[in-house]
Amino acid sequence: MKVYGSLLLQAGNAHARAGNAVAAKHFLGEARQIAAKVPDGQCYHSSIFGPSSIAMQHTDIAINLGEFGDALAASKTMPGGGSALHLLGKCRHDTDRALVHLKTGDTDKAVALLSSTASAAPFWFQNQRLSKSIVKDLLHTPASKSPQLRGLATKLGVC
Repeated sequence: MKVYGSLLLQAGNAHARAGNAVAAKHFLGEARQIAAKVPDGQCYHSSIFGPSSIAMQHTDIAINLGEFGDALAASKTMPGGGSALHLLGKCRHDTDRALVHLKTGDTDKAVALLSSTASAAPFWFQNQRLSKSIVKDLLHTPASKSPQLRGLATKLGVC
């Protein structure tokens, strides 16, 4: 069931990236039904699937559809603060959350999430295009005066 649920999420993400909201939400809904029946955070066949995966991928799907209000709501449904996710999964989700907070106007929260992610996985963070893009965009907001953001910009070479 977990592998099937993971495949449904991949299909949902593919449709979201193609701009097909109806299909993306259909596959997300199907995956959500399966996730309700399985324990969170267990890995089968190199696939982690469960309620945490649903929260993470729902956020990503909403971002890809440009539905930032929905993405913000989805990000808040993460069970246990993401404790069932592996480190890089949590970092990816927190980077998505930073983007959502940037897009919804909470730039201080975006900076805090990026800073936390940079501390948790510095090499990963420095090699992500999304991290660089968010930091560049934050430099054009009132958060640009933040020493924390300036440090991230320097670290990423985007100042």
